[in-house]
Amino acid sequence: MVKHRRSPRQPASRYQFPAGRRCCSLHRSPDDLSPLSAISTVPTANNRDLLDEPARKQALSTLNAGATTPWVIAPDQQQRDQLQRKFRFRDFNQAFGFITRVALAAEAMDHHPDWCNSYRSVQVRLCTHSAGGITALDFALAERIEALAR
Repeated sequence: MVKHRRSPRQPASRYQFPAGRRCCSLHRSPDDLSPLSAISTVPTANNRDLLDEPARKQALSTLNAGATTPWVIAPDQQQRDQLQRKFRFRDFNQAFGFITRVALAAEAMDHHPDWCNSYRSVQVRLCTHSAGGITALDFALAERIEALAR
Protein backbone atom coordinates (compact mmCIF):
# COMPACT_ATOMS: atom_id res chain seq x y z
CA MET A 1 0.00 0.00 0.00
CA VAL A 2 1.39 3.37 -1.02
CA LYS A 3 1.12 6.18 1.46
CA HIS A 4 0.71 9.64 0.03
CA ARG A 5 2.37 12.55 1.73
CA ARG A 6 0.43 15.72 2.18
CA SER A 7 2.06 18.83 0.85
CA PRO A 8 3.10 21.35 3.50
CA ARG A 9 0.76 24.25 4.04
CA GLN A 10 1.48 27.33 2.03
CA PRO A 11 2.32 30.44 4.06
CA ALA A 12 -0.49 32.95 4.48
CA SER A 13 -0.80 35.54 1.77
CA ARG A 14 1.03 38.77 2.47
CA TYR A 15 -1.16 40.79 0.13
CA GLN A 16 -2.24 44.06 1.72
CA PHE A 17 -5.82 45.03 1.00
CA PRO A 18 -6.69 48.72 0.58
CA ALA A 19 -8.23 50.42 3.62
CA GLY A 20 -11.80 49.28 4.20
CA ARG A 21 -11.51 46.34 1.79
CA ARG A 22 -11.40 42.66 2.61
CA CYS A 23 -10.72 39.52 0.65
CA CYS A 24 -13.83 37.79 1.98
CA SER A 25 -16.27 38.02 4.84
CA LEU A 26 -14.04 35.99 7.17
CA HIS A 27 -10.89 38.10 6.75
CA ARG A 28 -11.13 41.78 7.51
CA SER A 29 -8.61 44.54 7.04
CA PRO A 30 -7.17 46.06 10.25
CA ASP A 31 -8.89 49.38 9.42
CA ASP A 32 -12.27 47.60 9.51
CA LEU A 33 -12.03 46.30 13.08
CA SER A 34 -14.11 47.51 16.00
CA PRO A 35 -13.03 47.69 19.67
CA LEU A 36 -14.42 44.19 20.25
CA SER A 37 -11.86 42.84 17.78
CA ALA A 38 -9.17 43.46 20.36
CA ILE A 39 -10.58 40.42 22.16
CA SER A 40 -8.55 37.36 21.29
CA THR A 41 -10.48 34.90 19.15
CA VAL A 42 -8.32 32.07 20.42
CA PRO A 43 -9.79 30.45 23.54
CA THR A 44 -7.66 31.30 26.56
CA ALA A 45 -8.25 31.43 30.29
CA ASN A 46 -8.73 35.22 30.02
CA ASN A 47 -11.51 35.25 27.42
CA ARG A 48 -13.35 32.29 28.95
CA ASP A 49 -13.92 34.05 32.27
CA LEU A 50 -17.44 35.33 32.95
CA LEU A 51 -17.84 39.04 32.27
CA ASP A 52 -19.17 41.27 35.03
CA GLU A 53 -22.27 43.43 34.44
CA PRO A 54 -20.48 46.70 33.48
CA ALA A 55 -18.21 44.87 31.01
CA ARG A 56 -21.20 43.08 29.45
CA LYS A 57 -23.19 46.32 29.07
CA GLN A 58 -20.24 48.10 27.47
CA ALA A 59 -19.50 45.21 25.08
CA LEU A 60 -23.21 44.89 24.20
CA SER A 61 -23.53 48.58 23.34
CA THR A 62 -20.39 48.36 21.17
CA LEU A 63 -21.74 45.26 19.42
CA ASN A 64 -25.17 46.80 18.81
CA ALA A 65 -23.73 50.06 17.45
CA GLY A 66 -23.55 48.59 13.94
CA ALA A 67 -26.34 46.02 14.15
CA THR A 68 -29.66 46.44 12.32
CA THR A 69 -31.40 44.22 14.86
CA PRO A 70 -29.93 44.39 18.37
CA TRP A 71 -28.36 41.53 20.24
CA VAL A 72 -29.99 40.93 23.63
CA ILE A 73 -28.92 39.17 26.80
CA ALA A 74 -31.50 36.66 28.01
CA PRO A 75 -31.43 33.54 30.22
CA ASP A 76 -31.53 30.06 28.72
CA GLN A 77 -33.42 27.07 30.16
CA GLN A 78 -30.74 26.54 32.82
CA GLN A 79 -30.93 30.25 33.79
CA ARG A 80 -27.51 31.01 32.27
CA ASP A 81 -27.28 34.34 30.49
CA GLN A 82 -26.65 34.17 26.76
CA LEU A 83 -26.38 36.54 23.80
CA GLN A 84 -29.27 36.16 21.35
CA ARG A 85 -30.17 37.56 17.96
CA LYS A 86 -32.51 36.60 15.14
CA PHE A 87 -31.39 37.10 11.53
CA ARG A 88 -33.77 37.18 8.54
CA PHE A 89 -32.70 36.45 4.98
CA ARG A 90 -34.25 36.57 1.53
CA ASP A 91 -34.73 32.79 1.33
CA PHE A 92 -33.59 29.44 2.74
CA ASN A 93 -30.48 29.29 0.53
CA GLN A 94 -29.23 32.61 1.86
CA ALA A 95 -29.95 31.53 5.46
CA PHE A 96 -28.15 28.22 4.96
CA GLY A 97 -25.16 29.98 3.39
CA PHE A 98 -24.99 32.24 6.45
CA ILE A 99 -25.05 29.22 8.77
CA THR A 100 -22.21 27.64 6.80
CA ARG A 101 -20.05 30.78 7.00
CA VAL A 102 -20.73 31.12 10.74
CA ALA A 103 -19.88 27.44 11.28
CA LEU A 104 -16.47 27.91 9.64
CA ALA A 105 -15.73 31.04 11.69
CA ALA A 106 -16.92 29.41 14.92
CA GLU A 107 -14.81 26.32 14.30
CA ALA A 108 -11.74 28.50 13.74
CA MET A 109 -12.43 30.16 17.10
CA ASP A 110 -13.16 26.81 18.82
CA HIS A 111 -16.49 28.24 19.97
CA HIS A 112 -19.82 26.87 18.84
CA PRO A 113 -23.17 28.67 18.85
CA ASP A 114 -26.58 27.21 19.51
CA TRP A 115 -28.90 28.07 16.66
CA CYS A 116 -32.24 27.34 15.11
CA ASN A 117 -33.06 27.67 11.42
CA SER A 118 -36.64 28.01 10.21
CA TYR A 119 -36.85 28.62 6.46
CA ARG A 120 -35.34 32.09 6.03
CA SER A 121 -34.66 32.99 9.66
CA VAL A 122 -31.77 31.94 11.90
CA GLN A 123 -31.78 32.48 15.65
CA VAL A 124 -28.30 32.48 17.19
CA ARG A 125 -27.59 31.99 20.90
CA LEU A 126 -24.08 32.38 22.34
CA CYS A 127 -22.97 31.21 25.76
CA THR A 128 -19.72 29.72 27.02
CA HIS A 129 -21.18 26.60 28.62
CA SER A 130 -17.97 25.68 30.45
CA ALA A 131 -17.97 29.10 32.16
CA GLY A 132 -21.72 29.07 32.80
CA GLY A 133 -22.53 32.34 31.05
CA ILE A 134 -21.29 35.10 28.77
CA THR A 135 -17.56 35.61 28.21
CA ALA A 136 -15.44 37.83 25.97
CA LEU A 137 -15.25 34.96 23.48
CA ASP A 138 -19.05 35.15 23.02
CA PHE A 139 -18.82 38.84 22.13
CA ALA A 140 -15.91 38.18 19.75
CA LEU A 141 -17.93 35.52 17.92
CA ALA A 142 -21.02 37.77 17.90
CA GLU A 143 -18.99 40.48 16.19
CA ARG A 144 -17.75 37.99 13.61
CA ILE A 145 -21.35 36.83 13.03
CA GLU A 146 -22.46 40.46 12.55
CA ALA A 147 -19.79 40.91 9.88
CA LEU A 148 -20.87 37.71 8.11
CA ALA A 149 -24.52 38.80 8.07
CA ARG A 150 -23.72 42.03 6.19
